[in-house]
Amino acid sequence: MTADAGADRIPCHRPGCEGLADCDGYCDVCGFRCQPAYTATAWTGFPSGAVRPSLSSTPSRPTTGPSKDQSSRAIGARGDLGAGLVTVDPVPERDATSMVLADPHVPAARRTCSRCGSHLGGDRDGRPARPDGFCTVCGQRFSFTPKLVKGDLVAGQYLVAGCLAHGGMGWLYLAQDQRLHGRWSVLKGLLDTADSAAMNAAIAERQYLSQVSHTNIVEVYNFVDHAGDGYIVMEYVGGQSLRDIRRSHSEQTGEPLPLTVALAYSLEILSALGFLHSRGLLYCDLKPDNVIQTGELLKVIDLGAVCRIDDHGGDIYGTTGYQAPEVRVVGPSVSSDLYTVGRLLAVLALDFRGYQDESRFATSLPPASAVPLFTRYPSFHRLLLRATDPDPASRFASAAEMSEQMLGVLRQVVADQGRPVPAVSSRCFSGERAFDPDRPSWRTLPVPLADPDDEAEAIVINLSSAPPEQVLAALSAAPETAEVRRRRARALLECGDPGAARAELDDAGPAGTGQRGTGALDWRTRWWAGVAAVVDGDTVTGRRHLEAVAAWLPGELAPQLALGLCAEIGGASAASTDLAQARVAWTVAAQYYEVARATDPALGGAAFGSSRVHQHLGHRDMAVEALAAVPATSSTHAAAQVRLCRVLCRAVGDDPPTRAHLERASALHDALAAGDLPAASRLELRRDLLLAAHGLLRAEPGAVDGLTVTGVACTERTLRGALDSTLRELASLSTTAKERIALIDEANFWRPWTRT
Repeated sequence: MTADAGADRIPCHRPGCEGLADCDGYCDVCGFRCQPAYTATAWTGFPSGAVRPSLSSTPSRPTTGPSKDQSSRAIGARGDLGAGLVTVDPVPERDATSMVLADPHVPAARRTCSRCGSHLGGDRDGRPARPDGFCTVCGQRFSFTPKLVKGDLVAGQYLVAGCLAHGGMGWLYLAQDQRLHGRWSVLKGLLDTADSAAMNAAIAERQYLSQVSHTNIVEVYNFVDHAGDGYIVMEYVGGQSLRDIRRSHSEQTGEPLPLTVALAYSLEILSALGFLHSRGLLYCDLKPDNVIQTGELLKVIDLGAVCRIDDHGGDIYGTTGYQAPEVRVVGPSVSSDLYTVGRLLAVLALDFRGYQDESRFATSLPPASAVPLFTRYPSFHRLLLRATDPDPASRFASAAEMSEQMLGVLRQVVADQGRPVPAVSSRCFSGERAFDPDRPSWRTLPVPLADPDDEAEAIVINLSSAPPEQVLAALSAAPETAEVRRRRARALLECGDPGAARAELDDAGPAGTGQRGTGALDWRTRWWAGVAAVVDGDTVTGRRHLEAVAAWLPGELAPQLALGLCAEIGGASAASTDLAQARVAWTVAAQYYEVARATDPALGGAAFGSSRVHQHLGHRDMAVEALAAVPATSSTHAAAQVRLCRVLCRAVGDDPPTRAHLERASALHDALAAGDLPAASRLELRRDLLLAAHGLLRAEPGAVDGLTVTGVACTERTLRGALDSTLRELASLSTTAKERIALIDEANFWRPWTRT
């Protein structure tokens, strides 16, 4: 325990650790995050289409400069593998000498020309392929022979133990630093010293890597010359690459990595890339081979392809199946780096055969129908679609933004697997507003937070809770920005004029403030366009807009709530004419509500919506489960308990309540009555329970033997007497004469008869 621990600091969640969270939420002893933390930037825009990722395995020179929209905020520097949500098995550090290759050579199948990309040939006439020579297509000289052997002393300091591996740009050698007590280091040389492009890349490394110091990035110690060749001296990371981890897991189980683990790895990689981006650097060649896990830490290695964001003229290195398709034309960018993270995530988590095959999936994802994970976790599919969108402007704008949405998807996946996840606040939407347990209403939905880049943001924020008439009057003199139009549309919806709201939103896009992507509506505009369409009875258009918002923000729960509400309303509209269609809509609604409810059980809108649609579908147990799971800490807990009592004592479809249902409902009623439940609500619950008990008595007299509900024994006379008194009490609380007369008439019906 540190001496300066403040009273408000949070204890570390890791077993056996006595540390406390520092001001950033990280443990001051073990360095791991003590609670989920978010780093995000504001973003706007909307995706424009499907996916066509990846290209290139050889250096290419861009014909024009990359996009200017490449800014990114750095993500935290300390590793947090699993984000506090997932346990990832540690990888033991391997003995350095066991990693040395007995026969270092580049397989013939992997030999390609660094200039034109042509295959450099294999065995011929029984003779092995030559490691040195000239490309028969372009004449470029090549050499795949290691320049160092065991026992060489490089720069009078590094004693070579042998070759570790080879990659697209050079050999890796294991060496001991003779000046630092034999510390193991890695020397990286050029694969082909005759290749001027590779030599230039090595020189660039020497400049870039001196700036890099991050937990998730391999450390560079030195840069030395030996026998006319240059070598980078790097930290030895003795774990396993993600490629080897993926392969080993597949060999043992026949499956790709668990999705939670793949997402945990990708979050750490985003931390590393976000740091590089904040330093004005691009990684360019991310793939599983270039990421190593050792213990519980992940390291991005092999920075040979790193370039500056503003370097428009250098050679660009990448790998087919991972590199973004526009890189050969416009060069790399933050967007293309994030594209590679999406591709790596897909390779780790999917049975992704053909991902490097130009005729199959080198520039696309498999169809959703062929991937069970996409069906089970639509948010994961949406995450990959946006990350690898063929339009760079429709991808994530920064590592921080992608990390926040990816963490949201991870929370949904973990929750779906039955594990609790901590509640978090959204940076895109407000919390829930008023709730209505009995019917779907757009007024219960969270609302998008104002665009911080909009010049009228402050005006809109000041009117966040104002009456709609006041909003419309105040905005009449405001500048006509997209945010003003969206706030005006919301006010018109509150006034009951969805047609005018839709017209207002038509004027707000596509050229809204902060809009990214050609012809794309800002996601906030899409949200309100979807809500306005649903209120106007056009659930087809509403769903199209809201699905687009969910695709843009796959980690957010608000779009799931809105889509559930849209489907629920659509089902109610269809119920009178086509019950089968209504059931399909309610089933869809249940799926959306369940995602939100499982991830955050405190969301009353999700719990009430799930319960309602399961009642429509005749699923009493699922309707009960949704309400019972609302935690006591939720502001909607009391309302959920009241509705739960009603669900238990009312028929659901053709299923009347049983004795067990009534016993549970009676216990709930008694607990609620002992609290601060309003008298009218208490009496209504008692009436419903007594009616249900009387129905069970008539249907199965033996089922109520000895049963007592709300303190009343279940006999014909006592139930009638209790109903009579309950209804008369309700009548005394009624505010209108019509209600009182109706309740008294009903009480007279239930008045117990007298024996003559």
